[in-house]
Amino acid sequence: MASLNPVDGVGGPGGDATALRRLNTARVLRVLHRAVALTLTELTRATELSRSAVEGAVEELISAGVVAEARPGSAGTRPLGRPARRFRFRADAGHVLGLHIGPHKVYAVISDLHGEVVGAKRVELSPDVPGPERLIRARRAVQQCLQAAGVARDELWAVAVGTPGLVDRDGRISLCSVLDGWTGLDLAGELGAHFACPVRVENDANTAALGERWRGAAREVDDVVSVLADHKLGVGVVINGRVHRGNHGAAGELGALPHSPWASANDFLVQSKHDLARAFTDLGAESEADGFLDDLAQGIATMALAVDPELVVLGGFLTQCGPVLLEKLSARVPELCLTPPRLVLSELPDEAVALGALRVALDEAEKRLFAI
Repeated sequence: MASLNPVDGVGGPGGDATALRRLNTARVLRVLHRAVALTLTELTRATELSRSAVEGAVEELISAGVVAEARPGSAGTRPLGRPARRFRFRADAGHVLGLHIGPHKVYAVISDLHGEVVGAKRVELSPDVPGPERLIRARRAVQQCLQAAGVARDELWAVAVGTPGLVDRDGRISLCSVLDGWTGLDLAGELGAHFACPVRVENDANTAALGERWRGAAREVDDVVSVLADHKLGVGVVINGRVHRGNHGAAGELGALPHSPWASANDFLVQSKHDLARAFTDLGAESEADGFLDDLAQGIATMALAVDPELVVLGGFLTQCGPVLLEKLSARVPELCLTPPRLVLSELPDEAVALGALRVALDEAEKRLFAI
């Protein structure tokens, strides 16, 4: 297939000059998005476009409000004479929101278009709060977070939510056994009525996996399994850097298999989660969790055999159990696997879901950004 060469922003005979100009603009924007500030000469070199094409793209991006001229004195300016004009990406041109709606809390996080967090708000909840009231609390937390950060609602480019349950591709909760009134809820629609931007909804274990890969224990690891112990055990799977949801959003739902080790581990967690950390710090109580450890190890081994991850991250309540749990699981899992993954404790025990949702929102915003 012949390669497309947008060097001068014009096509050959019959070519589409407008489309090529848009390609040029997107190429310049991608370079500026990754840089601090660049001159036209540096942009020309980095994009391999002609200077006139770069100048046109920069003008268009300034008009769109996503690029600005950097102030004189930025790094790299010439020491003598008039400094060359430098241009930078405007990360504050918009914002995104990541939201964790879970059994025990609502946690909202706002960032600029570079993912720099500018505000957060956490609200504690009880698992028995009804669905409608949980939604009211979530919307209130978002509004408080926006106000504290000084961000207007219409400045949001995307919103993403991590929450328990099976989530279909339209953002509807098709099944949730953890939260009252959550099954059948069109969460994307309910929240979307309050925002002028796209709203994405994902399973909380999936967003936890993304959060760990972005800013936690699994940074830059492409194949990750995240075990999230909240009200129940959830599993998020990232393959080749992308969440694997499955056809119905049910990938990783091991607890649905009756009488399985994972179902037993879930039962133990629900009944004894408040004593779980004590079981791994009090030598006299340690044996109480032996069965849980065996069940958890078998569940992790099942996922390891299915997807062969490089890393398994243990998050949520499991992080409270500390190195003792990690040591005991690391001794059990290899006996059950052909190629044992590395096991680590989460570096984001409280924030992984919200930050993963923020990463989903950023990805959604970047689709809009690079379409300018």
